[in-house]
Amino acid sequence: MSFDPARLFERPRSPRGVSSDAVELDAVAAGKKPMAMFVGDDDEVAQWSAHAGTRNLVATCHADPKLGEVHVFVTRADQLWRIPAYLALWETAFVDGRWSDAAENLASFLLGYSKAERKAWLARQRHAFPAWTAATVYALLTDPERAVIEGLGRRCFGSQPVTLFTRRDGVLKASAVTQLPRGQTLARAGLDVATAHRLLGTATTRALTTKQVATINAAMLSNVQFLTKSGWR
Repeated sequence: MSFDPARLFERPRSPRGVSSDAVELDAVAAGKKPMAMFVGDDDEVAQWSAHAGTRNLVATCHADPKLGEVHVFVTRADQLWRIPAYLALWETAFVDGRWSDAAENLASFLLGYSKAERKAWLARQRHAFPAWTAATVYALLTDPERAVIEGLGRRCFGSQPVTLFTRRDGVLKASAVTQLPRGQTLARAGLDVATAHRLLGTATTRALTTKQVATINAAMLSNVQFLTKSGWR
């Protein structure tokens, strides 16, 4: 029986201990957090604005016509500078079409997270996916297939046929590396979203020809990474 890579993933769990909107707004009012940001519909916007008023905070709404979303920023009057700075970041960060660690770090700074919190957050994101603004694809590689990629500096999958799969509805299990078949490595890479959609479509697994692999190689936004006992490398 062939190995099913779906066994390596699990559905995301609902976060526990996440502060409620009221707790977050109280933190802003107490000066423990400089700004809170929410995204919602008209009714939610009205509720957040009302809650901000009762705490003597300023609520500012910004409609994003591209995404069809309304962002609500709640802050104290002396911290209002953070709002245009945050909006300017989103207006300029995609000049080359991609988000970056630096942009994420600055966004988190403007929202008031500490240096240690930002560092930990970025580390979690690097574990979660190989590149910002990219589609993540995986492959199970034999030792010879891995050796080919290693020989190319992990810059691409080479000219060998490869079977890629995606897991849009799941997260990698902490025990995944111990569940891999002997002599196989789990690899991943970040691809241009349009190319990934064109070649993979809605399929979760697809065997690619050498010609299609060449297209994948040209669309890579990260190196090929291998799962190890110490994480993705």
